[in-house]
This record gives sequence, C-alpha cells and structure tokens, in this order.
Amino acid sequence: MSMLCLALCLVLGPRSMDATIRVDWSAAAGTDSPIADVRRDYITAINARDQRADAFYSPDAVAALTSGSIVSGAPELAGRLRTALEHDAPSAVTITLTPTRFVVDGATGSEIGTFTETRLEPAGTHTVEGVYVTIYSRAADGQWRIAMEVRTTGSRPPLAVW
Repeated sequence: MSMLCLALCLVLGPRSMDATIRVDWSAAAGTDSPIADVRRDYITAINARDQRADAFYSPDAVAALTSGSIVSGAPELAGRLRTALEHDAPSAVTITLTPTRFVVDGATGSEIGTFTETRLEPAGTHTVEGVYVTIYSRAADGQWRIAMEVRTTGSRPPLAVW
C-alpha cells in the first residue's frame, strides 16, 4: 500500500521532485574564492533553466562526461545539463555536488569534489556517486568561466547524462 501511495504522490503531487542540482558546501575549502562564486551563480542559473547559463562556460570549453562522451562548446555543455534536468518527476535526478577545494592561481582556477546522483523511483531510491574536476579560466574581460570539466562514476553507469 505504501508503494502505491508513493507512486500516486510522485505522479499527482506537486513537482517538488523536479530534478535540481544542489551544492553541499560543508567540506569545501576556498569557498570565498571568485570561482566558488561562479559555481554558486551557475547552479542558480541551471536550476532556473536560464539560457544565460551558457555564459558561465568559455567558448571553447570541453567536458569529459560520466557517459564517456566528450562535449565541446558553451551552448552544448549548458544544454546537456538542462536536458538532463527536464525529465518528468518519476525519473528526475537530483545531483548533489560536494566540492572539497577551490584553488585560484593567476588566471586559472580549479575545483575538485564528489557528486551524488539520486533518482526516486516507485521501487525505491537509486544512487550513483562519482568524482569531478572543474578547471576555470579568467577571460580578457576579467570574468571567470568554466574551461574544462571531467566527471567519472568509475565502473557504475551514471543516472543522468549531464
């Protein structure tokens, strides 16, 4: 009976299970850095499905994704993440980033951390964990942008292709 109630709540209830990206700042060093501010603003833009999220990437940005694919270019990278978050509630994935360190050295910055992808399904919660590295570069206009991202879940398949 409880499984039926859960399924009905997922289908008929408010869309509080919409996929989102969250950040757990509790373990992070360097959260006062300008690249940590970029991470905060980027997450806000992506969760709002804001098309301006593309501006957080350098034009020639590249990402090695958990799926094993390589994605290049700001519109493609931000679009990939927005697409992953647009699923219906029963299959929505919540991504929680747990950065451990932000470092700025000249015009280059880095962020390392772990992530957890969680999907609430009628049969229960499915979780995959991984690690990520984000490289930032400061552009000629002084703005920090994401230049490279690398994500891996090891041998476990990802829940979302972001």
